[in-house]
Amino acid sequence: MDDLKGTATERIAQLRAAGEVTDAAWLERQLVAALEAWQDTEDDVRELREAREDY
Repeated sequence: MDDLKGTATERIAQLRAAGEVTDAAWLERQLVAALEAWQDTEDDVRELREAREDY
């Protein structure tokens, strides 16, 4: 299967729509990528908040 594209939320939605996935390694890669994307977004938001507080 091809790797999913889009935001973390879009990737999870694509996984839900895919139905039953039998390739555990592929599923793990997709879930890890989505979780890392969410974490990156949270980090970006935190940095923006901290920059705003410093201003």
